[in-house]
Amino acid sequence: MVHSVPLWNLSTLERDLVAMRRLNVPDLSRMHHWLCAEDVVRSDGAVMSWVNPEHPGYPYPEAAGLWLSAYPWLCSLEAVDDVEALRDTGYRVAEKLLDSITEEGGLGRDQRSYLFDASVGLSGLLRYQEQEKQWAGVVPGSMSEGVDKLHTYILKALDSRQGVEPLSRDLEDRWSVRFDPHLIKSLLALTLYARIDGGEVSENALSRIRELSEGNWGISVEAAPVYVHALCYALEGLWLLSAEAGIRPDRRIQNTLEVLAEVQTESGGIPAYIHDGQALGPCRVDSTAQAIRLWLLAGPEIYASEITRAICFLRTMQAPSGGMRYQEESDDINTWATLFTVQAVDWYLRDAPCAESLL
Repeated sequence: MVHSVPLWNLSTLERDLVAMRRLNVPDLSRMHHWLCAEDVVRSDGAVMSWVNPEHPGYPYPEAAGLWLSAYPWLCSLEAVDDVEALRDTGYRVAEKLLDSITEEGGLGRDQRSYLFDASVGLSGLLRYQEQEKQWAGVVPGSMSEGVDKLHTYILKALDSRQGVEPLSRDLEDRWSVRFDPHLIKSLLALTLYARIDGGEVSENALSRIRELSEGNWGISVEAAPVYVHALCYALEGLWLLSAEAGIRPDRRIQNTLEVLAEVQTESGGIPAYIHDGQALGPCRVDSTAQAIRLWLLAGPEIYASEITRAICFLRTMQAPSGGMRYQEESDDINTWATLFTVQAVDWYLRDAPCAESLL
Protein backbone atom coordinates (compact mmCIF):
# COMPACT_ATOMS: atom_id res chain seq x y z
CA MET A 1 0.00 0.00 0.00
CA VAL A 2 1.41 3.40 -1.02
CA HIS A 3 1.01 6.20 1.48
CA SER A 4 1.34 9.90 0.78
CA VAL A 5 3.52 12.47 2.48
CA PRO A 6 1.43 15.21 4.17
CA LEU A 7 1.88 18.59 2.51
CA TRP A 8 1.51 22.15 3.72
CA ASN A 9 -0.69 24.06 1.30
CA LEU A 10 -3.93 26.01 0.98
CA SER A 11 -7.26 25.16 -0.58
CA THR A 12 -9.00 27.80 -2.73
CA LEU A 13 -11.40 28.64 0.10
CA GLU A 14 -8.55 29.00 2.59
CA ARG A 15 -6.69 31.22 0.14
CA ASP A 16 -9.65 33.57 0.00
CA LEU A 17 -9.99 33.57 3.79
CA VAL A 18 -6.32 34.37 4.26
CA ALA A 19 -6.64 37.25 1.79
CA MET A 20 -9.32 38.81 3.99
CA ARG A 21 -7.35 38.45 7.23
CA ARG A 22 -4.00 39.88 6.23
CA LEU A 23 -4.19 43.01 8.34
CA ASN A 24 -1.30 43.74 10.68
CA VAL A 25 0.85 40.80 9.61
CA PRO A 26 3.89 40.53 7.33
CA ASP A 27 2.81 40.52 3.69
CA LEU A 28 2.72 36.89 2.51
CA SER A 29 2.55 37.81 -1.18
CA ARG A 30 5.71 39.89 -0.93
CA MET A 31 7.51 37.11 0.93
CA HIS A 32 6.35 34.65 -1.75
CA HIS A 33 7.72 36.94 -4.47
CA TRP A 34 11.05 37.36 -2.68
CA LEU A 35 11.49 33.63 -2.09
CA CYS A 36 11.15 32.98 -5.82
CA ALA A 37 13.39 35.86 -6.94
CA GLU A 38 16.69 35.30 -8.73
CA ASP A 39 18.63 36.82 -5.83
CA VAL A 40 17.35 34.00 -3.61
CA VAL A 41 17.16 31.07 -6.04
CA ARG A 42 20.05 31.27 -8.48
CA SER A 43 19.79 30.11 -12.07
CA ASP A 44 21.55 26.84 -11.18
CA GLY A 45 18.96 26.11 -8.46
CA ALA A 46 21.15 27.00 -5.47
CA VAL A 47 19.22 28.70 -2.65
CA MET A 48 21.10 31.49 -0.93
CA SER A 49 21.41 31.83 2.84
CA TRP A 50 20.58 35.52 2.72
CA VAL A 51 20.69 38.48 0.35
CA ASN A 52 22.79 41.55 1.12
CA PRO A 53 25.09 43.15 -1.48
CA GLU A 54 27.31 44.50 1.30
CA HIS A 55 27.50 41.14 3.09
CA PRO A 56 26.86 38.42 0.49
CA GLY A 57 25.34 35.14 1.53
CA TYR A 58 26.30 31.67 0.29
CA PRO A 59 24.55 28.72 -1.39
CA TYR A 60 23.01 26.81 1.50
CA PRO A 61 21.65 23.26 1.07
CA GLU A 62 19.70 23.46 4.34
CA ALA A 63 17.89 26.56 3.04
CA ALA A 64 17.15 24.65 -0.17
CA GLY A 65 15.61 21.83 1.86
CA LEU A 66 13.40 24.29 3.73
CA TRP A 67 12.45 25.95 0.43
CA LEU A 68 11.39 22.60 -1.04
CA SER A 69 9.33 21.81 2.08
CA ALA A 70 7.50 25.10 1.47
CA TYR A 71 7.13 24.36 -2.26
CA PRO A 72 3.55 22.98 -2.03
CA TRP A 73 2.49 26.12 -0.14
CA LEU A 74 4.27 28.39 -2.62
CA CYS A 75 2.43 26.64 -5.46
CA SER A 76 -0.95 26.81 -3.72
CA LEU A 77 -0.61 30.58 -3.29
CA GLU A 78 0.43 31.07 -6.91
CA ALA A 79 -1.92 32.18 -9.67
CA VAL A 80 -2.68 29.23 -11.98
CA ASP A 81 -0.98 30.89 -14.96
CA ASP A 82 2.30 31.17 -13.05
CA VAL A 83 2.50 27.67 -11.61
CA GLU A 84 4.58 26.27 -14.49
CA ALA A 85 7.31 28.87 -13.91
CA LEU A 86 7.37 27.97 -10.24
CA ARG A 87 7.51 24.27 -11.10
CA ASP A 88 10.58 24.98 -13.20
CA THR A 89 12.16 26.76 -10.23
CA GLY A 90 11.28 23.87 -7.93
CA TYR A 91 12.85 21.38 -10.33
CA ARG A 92 16.09 23.38 -10.43
CA VAL A 93 16.22 23.62 -6.64
CA ALA A 94 15.59 19.88 -6.23
CA GLU A 95 18.20 18.88 -8.82
CA LYS A 96 20.80 21.21 -7.31
CA LEU A 97 20.13 19.79 -3.85
CA LEU A 98 20.53 16.24 -5.18
CA ASP A 99 23.82 17.28 -6.80
CA SER A 100 24.96 18.68 -3.44
CA ILE A 101 24.76 15.33 -1.62
CA THR A 102 28.26 14.48 -0.41
CA GLU A 103 30.17 11.28 -0.97
CA GLU A 104 29.19 10.25 2.56
CA GLY A 105 25.55 10.74 1.63
CA GLY A 106 24.94 13.86 3.70
CA LEU A 107 24.47 17.57 3.07
CA GLY A 108 26.36 20.58 4.32
CA ARG A 109 29.07 22.94 3.23
CA ASP A 110 32.83 23.46 3.49
CA GLN A 111 33.37 19.75 2.70
CA ARG A 112 31.44 18.65 5.78
CA SER A 113 28.28 16.57 6.07
CA TYR A 114 25.76 17.55 8.75
CA LEU A 115 23.12 15.23 10.14
CA PHE A 116 20.70 18.12 10.63
CA ASP A 117 21.17 19.47 7.11
CA ALA A 118 20.65 15.99 5.66
CA SER A 119 17.39 15.68 7.60
CA VAL A 120 16.11 19.05 6.39
CA GLY A 121 17.12 18.19 2.83
CA LEU A 122 15.39 14.80 2.95
CA SER A 123 12.16 16.35 4.26
CA GLY A 124 12.23 18.92 1.48
CA LEU A 125 12.86 16.41 -1.29
CA LEU A 126 10.09 14.11 -0.03
CA ARG A 127 7.57 16.96 0.06
CA TYR A 128 8.63 18.21 -3.36
CA GLN A 129 8.39 14.66 -4.69
CA GLU A 130 4.87 14.25 -3.30
CA GLN A 131 3.69 17.53 -4.83
CA GLU A 132 5.09 16.62 -8.25
CA LYS A 133 3.55 13.15 -7.99
CA GLN A 134 0.13 14.68 -7.40
CA TRP A 135 0.50 16.85 -10.49
CA ALA A 136 2.36 14.68 -12.98
CA GLY A 137 2.12 11.19 -11.51
CA VAL A 138 5.89 10.79 -11.81
CA VAL A 139 9.02 12.26 -10.27
CA PRO A 140 12.51 12.80 -11.71
CA GLY A 141 14.41 9.51 -11.99
CA SER A 142 17.35 10.72 -9.93
CA MET A 143 15.10 11.59 -6.99
CA SER A 144 14.67 8.14 -5.45
CA GLU A 145 18.38 7.38 -5.41
CA GLY A 146 19.20 10.68 -3.70
CA VAL A 147 16.38 10.29 -1.19
CA ASP A 148 17.55 6.79 -0.25
CA LYS A 149 21.14 7.99 0.07
CA LEU A 150 20.17 10.76 2.50
CA HIS A 151 18.02 8.39 4.51
CA THR A 152 20.87 5.91 4.84
CA TYR A 153 23.24 8.68 5.94
CA ILE A 154 20.82 9.89 8.63
CA LEU A 155 20.48 6.38 10.06
CA LYS A 156 24.26 5.94 10.06
CA ALA A 157 24.92 9.32 11.69
CA LEU A 158 22.34 8.67 14.40
CA ASP A 159 23.77 5.24 15.07
CA SER A 160 27.31 6.66 15.43
CA ARG A 161 26.08 9.74 17.33
CA GLN A 162 27.74 12.12 14.87
CA GLY A 163 26.32 15.56 14.22
CA VAL A 164 28.90 16.28 11.53
CA GLU A 165 31.70 14.54 9.70
CA PRO A 166 34.55 15.17 9.60
CA LEU A 167 34.75 17.01 12.93
CA SER A 168 37.71 19.29 13.63
CA ARG A 169 38.77 21.02 16.84
CA ASP A 170 37.93 24.49 15.51
CA LEU A 171 34.25 23.44 15.23
CA GLU A 172 33.77 21.67 18.55
CA ASP A 173 32.12 24.63 20.29
CA ARG A 174 29.46 25.17 17.62
CA TRP A 175 25.95 23.97 18.45
CA SER A 176 25.38 22.81 14.88
CA VAL A 177 28.08 20.12 15.02
CA ARG A 178 27.25 18.55 18.37
CA PHE A 179 25.09 15.49 18.88
CA ASP A 180 22.58 17.54 20.85
CA PRO A 181 18.79 17.81 21.28
CA HIS A 182 18.24 19.94 18.15
CA LEU A 183 18.76 16.65 16.29
CA ILE A 184 15.57 15.21 17.77
CA LYS A 185 13.94 16.97 14.83
CA SER A 186 15.60 14.49 12.46
CA LEU A 187 12.59 12.34 13.37
CA LEU A 188 10.53 14.45 10.96
CA ALA A 189 12.52 13.32 7.92
CA LEU A 190 12.50 9.70 9.05
CA THR A 191 8.75 9.76 9.60
CA LEU A 192 8.09 11.25 6.17
CA TYR A 193 10.39 8.66 4.55
CA ALA A 194 8.58 5.83 6.33
CA ARG A 195 5.28 7.05 4.87
CA ILE A 196 6.42 6.31 1.33
CA ASP A 197 5.71 2.61 1.69
CA GLY A 198 3.71 2.58 4.90
CA GLY A 199 6.70 1.47 6.93
CA GLU A 200 7.94 2.59 10.33
CA VAL A 201 10.94 4.48 11.63
CA SER A 202 13.64 2.00 12.63
CA GLU A 203 13.75 1.18 16.32
CA ASN A 204 17.49 1.85 16.45
CA ALA A 205 17.00 5.39 15.10
CA LEU A 206 14.15 5.99 17.54
CA SER A 207 16.38 4.78 20.36
CA ARG A 208 19.07 7.32 19.48
CA ILE A 209 16.49 10.10 19.17
CA ARG A 210 14.96 9.22 22.54
CA GLU A 211 18.47 9.28 23.97
CA LEU A 212 18.81 12.87 22.76
CA SER A 213 15.55 13.76 24.47
CA GLU A 214 16.43 12.32 27.87
CA GLY A 215 17.88 14.01 30.92
CA ASN A 216 17.88 17.64 31.93
CA TRP A 217 18.40 19.99 29.05
CA GLY A 218 16.98 23.24 27.79
CA ILE A 219 16.95 26.36 29.93
CA SER A 220 15.91 25.15 33.38
CA VAL A 221 19.42 24.02 34.34
CA GLU A 222 21.46 26.33 32.15
CA ALA A 223 25.11 26.84 32.93
CA ALA A 224 25.73 28.99 29.87
CA PRO A 225 23.64 31.12 27.50
CA VAL A 226 21.14 29.00 25.55
CA TYR A 227 20.78 29.62 21.81
CA VAL A 228 17.04 29.96 21.27
CA HIS A 229 17.03 28.98 17.58
CA ALA A 230 18.54 25.57 18.39
CA LEU A 231 16.35 25.23 21.49
CA CYS A 232 13.23 25.68 19.35
CA TYR A 233 14.42 22.96 16.99
CA ALA A 234 14.66 20.67 20.01
CA LEU A 235 11.16 21.60 21.16
CA GLU A 236 9.80 20.93 17.68
CA GLY A 237 11.50 17.56 17.75
CA LEU A 238 10.06 16.77 21.19
CA TRP A 239 6.59 17.59 19.89
CA LEU A 240 7.06 15.17 17.00
CA LEU A 241 8.49 12.52 19.31
CA SER A 242 5.45 12.73 21.57
CA ALA A 243 3.18 12.38 18.53
CA GLU A 244 5.18 9.35 17.33
CA ALA A 245 4.65 7.70 20.72
CA GLY A 246 0.96 8.63 20.75
CA ILE A 247 1.26 10.51 24.04
CA ARG A 248 0.57 14.05 25.21
CA PRO A 249 3.28 16.60 24.35
CA ASP A 250 6.30 16.39 26.65
CA ARG A 251 5.83 18.63 29.71
CA ARG A 252 9.20 20.25 29.03
CA ILE A 253 7.70 21.85 25.94
CA GLN A 254 5.08 23.74 27.95
CA ASN A 255 7.61 24.68 30.62
CA THR A 256 10.02 26.08 28.05
CA LEU A 257 7.31 27.92 26.13
CA GLU A 258 6.42 29.68 29.37
CA VAL A 259 10.02 30.84 29.67
CA LEU A 260 9.98 32.08 26.07
CA ALA A 261 6.87 34.09 26.94
CA GLU A 262 8.66 35.55 29.95
CA VAL A 263 11.70 36.70 27.97
CA GLN A 264 9.70 38.12 25.06
CA THR A 265 10.76 41.74 24.72
CA GLU A 266 8.56 44.83 24.58
CA SER A 267 8.99 44.84 20.80
CA GLY A 268 7.42 41.38 20.66
CA GLY A 269 10.62 39.72 19.49
CA ILE A 270 12.36 36.70 20.97
CA PRO A 271 16.04 37.16 21.86
CA ALA A 272 18.91 35.24 20.33
CA TYR A 273 19.91 33.84 23.74
CA ILE A 274 18.54 33.23 27.21
CA HIS A 275 20.77 33.26 30.29
CA ASP A 276 19.73 33.08 33.94
CA GLY A 277 16.14 33.51 32.83
CA GLN A 278 16.92 36.80 31.06
CA ALA A 279 16.90 37.83 27.42
CA LEU A 280 20.36 38.17 25.91
CA GLY A 281 21.34 39.57 22.53
CA PRO A 282 19.26 41.08 19.73
CA CYS A 283 15.81 39.82 18.84
CA ARG A 284 15.99 37.36 15.97
CA VAL A 285 13.33 36.72 13.34
CA ASP A 286 13.99 32.97 13.10
CA SER A 287 13.54 32.31 16.83
CA THR A 288 10.50 34.60 16.98
CA ALA A 289 8.77 32.79 14.10
CA GLN A 290 9.66 29.43 15.65
CA ALA A 291 8.20 30.53 18.99
CA ILE A 292 4.96 31.55 17.25
CA ARG A 293 4.65 28.13 15.63
CA LEU A 294 5.24 26.38 18.94
CA TRP A 295 2.79 28.62 20.80
CA LEU A 296 0.19 27.93 18.11
CA LEU A 297 0.73 24.18 18.47
CA ALA A 298 0.54 24.35 22.25
CA GLY A 299 -2.60 26.49 22.34
CA PRO A 300 -3.32 29.80 20.59
CA GLU A 301 -5.79 30.68 23.33
CA ILE A 302 -3.09 30.25 26.00
CA TYR A 303 -0.52 32.41 24.24
CA ALA A 304 -2.81 34.79 22.35
CA SER A 305 -1.12 37.94 23.63
CA GLU A 306 2.41 36.66 23.03
CA ILE A 307 1.52 35.49 19.51
CA THR A 308 -0.05 38.81 18.56
CA ARG A 309 2.95 40.77 19.82
CA ALA A 310 5.38 38.47 18.05
CA ILE A 311 3.45 38.79 14.78
CA CYS A 312 3.62 42.59 15.10
CA PHE A 313 7.39 42.36 15.64
CA LEU A 314 7.74 40.27 12.48
CA ARG A 315 5.80 42.87 10.54
CA THR A 316 8.35 45.52 11.51
CA MET A 317 11.17 43.25 10.32
CA GLN A 318 9.93 42.81 6.74
CA ALA A 319 12.25 44.53 4.28
CA PRO A 320 10.99 46.52 1.26
CA SER A 321 12.09 43.60 -0.94
CA GLY A 322 9.57 41.34 0.84
CA GLY A 323 12.02 39.11 2.69
CA MET A 324 12.70 39.20 6.42
CA ARG A 325 15.69 40.79 8.12
CA TYR A 326 17.70 38.35 10.22
CA GLN A 327 17.63 40.56 13.30
CA GLU A 328 17.22 44.13 14.43
CA GLU A 329 19.60 46.55 12.67
CA SER A 330 20.56 43.87 10.13
CA ASP A 331 20.51 44.25 6.35
CA ASP A 332 20.85 40.49 5.79
CA ILE A 333 17.51 39.48 4.25
CA ASN A 334 17.47 35.92 5.49
CA THR A 335 16.02 32.94 3.65
CA TRP A 336 15.29 30.53 6.51
CA ALA A 337 13.92 33.34 8.67
CA THR A 338 11.58 34.31 5.82
CA LEU A 339 10.40 30.72 5.36
CA PHE A 340 9.74 30.30 9.09
CA THR A 341 7.86 33.61 9.08
CA VAL A 342 5.73 32.53 6.12
CA GLN A 343 4.67 29.40 7.97
CA ALA A 344 4.09 31.19 11.27
CA VAL A 345 1.92 33.84 9.62
CA ASP A 346 0.05 31.28 7.53
CA TRP A 347 -0.76 29.15 10.59
CA TYR A 348 -1.81 32.26 12.49
CA LEU A 349 -4.12 33.49 9.73
CA ARG A 350 -5.76 30.13 9.18
CA ASP A 351 -5.67 29.04 12.82
CA ALA A 352 -4.33 25.77 11.41
CA PRO A 353 -1.08 24.69 13.08
CA CYS A 354 0.08 21.22 12.07
CA ALA A 355 3.22 19.60 13.46
CA GLU A 356 3.52 17.26 10.47
CA SER A 357 3.97 20.24 8.16
CA LEU A 358 6.74 21.90 10.20
CA LEU A 359 9.53 23.28 8.07
